[in-house]
Amino acid sequence: KPDEPYMTLIVKAIMSTADHRMVLADIYLWLMDYSPYYRLTKSSWKNSVRHNLSVNECFVKSERARNGRGFFWTVHPACVQLFQDGDYSRRSARAAIQ
Repeated sequence: KPDEPYMTLIVKAIMSTADHRMVLADIYLWLMDYSPYYRLTKSSWKNSVRHNLSVNECFVKSERARNGRGFFWTVHPACVQLFQDGDYSRRSARAAIQ
Protein backbone atom coordinates (compact mmCIF):
# COMPACT_ATOMS: atom_id res chain seq x y z
CA LYS A 1 0.00 0.00 0.00
CA PRO A 2 1.35 3.47 -0.83
CA ASP A 3 2.64 5.51 2.12
CA GLU A 4 0.71 8.59 1.06
CA PRO A 5 -2.66 9.34 2.65
CA TYR A 6 -5.77 9.00 0.51
CA MET A 7 -6.28 12.77 0.58
CA THR A 8 -2.88 13.30 -1.04
CA LEU A 9 -3.48 10.66 -3.69
CA ILE A 10 -6.90 12.06 -4.54
CA VAL A 11 -5.48 15.58 -4.82
CA LYS A 12 -2.72 14.32 -7.13
CA ALA A 13 -5.31 12.54 -9.27
CA ILE A 14 -7.56 15.58 -9.61
CA MET A 15 -4.67 18.00 -10.15
CA SER A 16 -3.28 15.76 -12.90
CA THR A 17 -6.10 16.80 -15.24
CA ALA A 18 -6.08 19.98 -17.30
CA ASP A 19 -9.31 21.28 -15.76
CA HIS A 20 -8.61 19.96 -12.24
CA ARG A 21 -11.75 17.86 -12.01
CA MET A 22 -12.59 14.16 -12.17
CA VAL A 23 -15.54 11.87 -11.71
CA LEU A 24 -15.22 9.19 -9.05
CA ALA A 25 -14.68 6.38 -11.58
CA ASP A 26 -11.72 8.27 -13.07
CA ILE A 27 -10.21 8.80 -9.63
CA TYR A 28 -10.40 5.02 -9.11
CA LEU A 29 -8.70 4.44 -12.48
CA TRP A 30 -5.96 6.95 -11.69
CA LEU A 31 -5.24 5.20 -8.38
CA MET A 32 -5.12 1.80 -10.07
CA ASP A 33 -2.62 3.17 -12.60
CA TYR A 34 -0.62 4.88 -9.83
CA SER A 35 -0.07 1.79 -7.73
CA PRO A 36 -0.45 -1.95 -8.32
CA TYR A 37 -1.84 -2.19 -4.78
CA TYR A 38 -5.14 -0.69 -5.91
CA ARG A 39 -5.32 -2.98 -8.95
CA LEU A 40 -4.58 -6.15 -7.03
CA THR A 41 -6.54 -5.78 -3.78
CA LYS A 42 -10.24 -6.01 -3.09
CA SER A 43 -12.21 -2.87 -3.74
CA SER A 44 -12.63 -1.95 -0.06
CA TRP A 45 -10.19 0.93 -0.64
CA LYS A 46 -12.89 2.56 -2.78
CA ASN A 47 -14.91 3.18 0.38
CA SER A 48 -11.93 5.09 1.78
CA VAL A 49 -11.74 7.22 -1.34
CA ARG A 50 -15.45 8.08 -1.15
CA HIS A 51 -15.12 8.84 2.56
CA ASN A 52 -12.18 11.19 1.98
CA LEU A 53 -13.99 13.03 -0.80
CA SER A 54 -16.96 13.56 1.51
CA VAL A 55 -15.23 14.62 4.73
CA ASN A 56 -12.32 16.75 3.50
CA GLU A 57 -13.32 20.35 2.86
CA CYS A 58 -10.64 20.66 0.19
CA PHE A 59 -12.78 18.54 -2.17
CA VAL A 60 -15.79 20.13 -3.81
CA LYS A 61 -18.55 18.24 -5.60
CA SER A 62 -19.50 20.19 -8.71
CA GLU A 63 -21.84 19.76 -11.67
CA ARG A 64 -22.91 16.42 -13.10
CA ALA A 65 -20.78 14.67 -15.67
CA ARG A 66 -21.99 14.89 -19.27
CA ASN A 67 -23.19 11.30 -19.24
CA GLY A 68 -25.37 12.17 -16.24
CA ARG A 69 -23.72 9.52 -14.10
CA GLY A 70 -22.03 10.95 -11.07
CA PHE A 71 -20.58 14.36 -10.32
CA PHE A 72 -17.26 15.99 -10.97
CA TRP A 73 -14.99 16.43 -7.97
CA THR A 74 -12.66 19.41 -7.85
CA VAL A 75 -10.19 20.94 -5.43
CA HIS A 76 -11.38 23.95 -3.42
CA PRO A 77 -10.01 27.09 -5.14
CA ALA A 78 -8.36 28.23 -1.89
CA CYS A 79 -6.29 25.01 -1.82
CA VAL A 80 -5.05 24.85 -5.41
CA GLN A 81 -1.86 26.87 -4.83
CA LEU A 82 -1.03 24.94 -1.65
CA PHE A 83 -1.26 21.66 -3.49
CA GLN A 84 0.66 22.96 -6.50
CA ASP A 85 3.42 23.92 -4.05
CA GLY A 86 3.45 20.35 -2.69
CA ASP A 87 1.75 21.06 0.65
CA TYR A 88 -0.85 18.31 1.03
CA SER A 89 -1.49 18.66 4.75
CA ARG A 90 -5.09 18.69 5.84
CA ARG A 91 -4.34 21.38 8.41
CA SER A 92 -2.97 23.77 5.76
CA ALA A 93 -5.93 23.07 3.50
CA ARG A 94 -8.39 23.77 6.30
CA ALA A 95 -6.61 27.03 7.17
CA ALA A 96 -6.69 28.14 3.53
CA ILE A 97 -10.43 27.55 3.32
CA GLN A 98 -11.30 29.34 6.59
